[in-house]
Amino acid sequence: MNIVVNLNQLTTFLSTHPATSDRIAALRSAINSQKAYRGGGLNNAAYEAKIQPLS
Repeated sequence: MNIVVNLNQLTTFLSTHPATSDRIAALRSAINSQKAYRGGGLNNAAYEAKIQPLS
């Protein structure tokens, strides 16, 4: 059993495309929970107003 766990860890380490659970954990740890639900990120009108000068 120990060999299987170590093999899975080595496979993930060597992979250029980490396991989904590892990617989710990394993203969750990178998101600042104090700022996660603030701002107009889900507001279409605010988004469009912000990008309008780019066009």
